[in-house]
Amino acid sequence: MIEFVVREGPMFEAMIMNREINNPMFRFLFENQTPAHVYYRWKLYSILQGDSPTKWRTEDFRMFKNGSFWRPPPLNPYLHGMAEEQEPEPFIEEPIKKGSLKEE
Repeated sequence: MIEFVVREGPMFEAMIMNREINNPMFRFLFENQTPAHVYYRWKLYSILQGDSPTKWRTEDFRMFKNGSFWRPPPLNPYLHGMAEEQEPEPFIEEPIKKGSLKEE
């Protein structure tokens, strides 16, 4: 759906909403507070701002001047690697300290 709206514009989205108003598969277009709708709006905005479908900016942003902050979903670490601030510290083996046994 997003690819078509990006290519065909907002009139395409309006046409689909008018045609599919009773179709449960398109309910996310009408239920503005659902996670599916929020994801749809974010993804559409992200693509229109030049982000890749698989790699996007992860910092908080505003879609509208003085609007609410949006927080994009994190990138998949299995596809893109861990973020620098999340990378684990390298394992450094400390030398074994040799001591003496005390006689009791």
